[in-house]
Amino acid sequence: MSKTEIVANNMRELRKDWNFRQSDIASFLGVDTSLISRAESAERALSVDLLEKLGDLYGVSLADLENVKGAEIPYKCAYRAENISREDMETICAINKIAKNAIFLEKLLGGSEQ
Repeated sequence: MSKTEIVANNMRELRKDWNFRQSDIASFLGVDTSLISRAESAERALSVDLLEKLGDLYGVSLADLENVKGAEIPYKCAYRAENISREDMETICAINKIAKNAIFLEKLLGGSEQ
């Protein structure tokens, strides 16, 4: 399986786990929905900048997105909304980025044996 296929599978699974639609992700990233569809079917690779932004949204690293075993979410949060706006997703992204960095620092400083 190619790296593009692995990332595509992980993108799709993470999006489904978080109950986001492709159109939500496209709006958040500022791209067309067709790009997300093609990226999730491994027809097109996303830029590193877009993958980093997706990683921040889901609270995972680029290495997690490229992991053949799937991206492991270090924590799970529940967000409930009928519709989610780009601003809502930006807020979720900021919160998850802070949490991701805190987990990284905790591991770096030896505070956790995960």
